[in-house]
Amino acid sequence: MTNSKVRVELPRKVDDIISLAKAIADKHAELESASPLTRMDWTEFKPAIDVADDAHRAARRLAAQAESALKERDDEMETLNLFLRRALVVLSEKHAGDMRRLEEYGFTVNVPAAVTKKSSGIPWSEREHWLDRHGAVTVR
Repeated sequence: MTNSKVRVELPRKVDDIISLAKAIADKHAELESASPLTRMDWTEFKPAIDVADDAHRAARRLAAQAESALKERDDEMETLNLFLRRALVVLSEKHAGDMRRLEEYGFTVNVPAAVTKKSSGIPWSEREHWLDRHGAVTVR
């Protein structure tokens, strides 16, 4: 026989920790009074194993529900972005003389100290055509 150390590793992942704890508890229950684990305080450990397992299962279900809800939300983001662009066109035409009025609708309006016609990069005369090409609506 060789003189080597035997190493028993404890799991690090939550799934594996709970599975091992349940397996040990099940083996203890199977062996009953013959179990070498009878001297342990099972009034503390057994409820902790059960609570952790139940909470973990609930967390898995909730994570699946959250993933589903996030996918549902993400599926609508393109439509919402189109809505925002179209609302911006309509409101910017309505309030072309006072763009700060768009703040009343929740937009963030940044007005530089000195507004020039070149500041947007797109001349006002071409903005409707630019927005048409980029998925927004033209308001006439």
